Amino acid sequence: ESALYLQTDAGYSKAYETIDPFAQNAAIVSVDFQYGLIDRQGRELLPCRYQSIERWDDCYVICENYLYGLADLDGSILVEPAYHELYYQDGTAAVAIAGENGGAGVIARDGTPLVPLIFHQAAPFDLEWAWVQKKDAYQCNYVNADGCFLLEEDVAACEGFYGEYLIVSTSSGSYLVNRAGAVCSPETKMELSPLDHERLFLMADEREAF
Repeated sequence: ESALYLQTDAGYSKAYETIDPFAQNAAIVSVDFQYGLIDRQGRELLPCRYQSIERWDDCYVICENYLYGLADLDGSILVEPAYHELYYQDGTAAVAIAGENGGAGVIARDGTPLVPLIFHQAAPFDLEWAWVQKKDAYQCNYVNADGCFLLEEDVAACEGFYGEYLIVSTSSGSYLVNRAGAVCSPETKMELSPLDHERLFLMADEREAF
């Protein structure tokens, strides 16, 4: 079996099966398909006991016993592996847990709950708003850290923000909502088919008023 050795100022470190390229001062290593983290001196920041370690933005997503958590760039544990799903982006993570009362929500980088784990699905914050799908009827909305919803009524689909605008889809068509929750038409919701979405994007980009 082949082995890799990390050369340091103090000599050669222990053998690893894989050593990823260093990102800043740390590298992901593995032994027997278990992953860990070392620094440039060969010191162990995280032991090789994790099923996976993935670098995301300013931290690592770690997996142990099929549960996910977060570690900072120095290997310090920020969030213990406790979540069945975890999607990290821009300092917040959308997580999902299993169990009789389990659900999806959003936590901060340090594990502080920002959106309660009560939803069917959730996504990390896009500035002040996080997308959620409710368990009843699987309707969608956006919620902020204060628990306020962007849309007055839940809808079948929200296609994400394009700059300052959100495309909302209903059975009768689509319309734009801005980040303040205002429908962007002078009197009524402008109902457009999916074929008109490109036009919606162009008009939003030009910041034209409906």
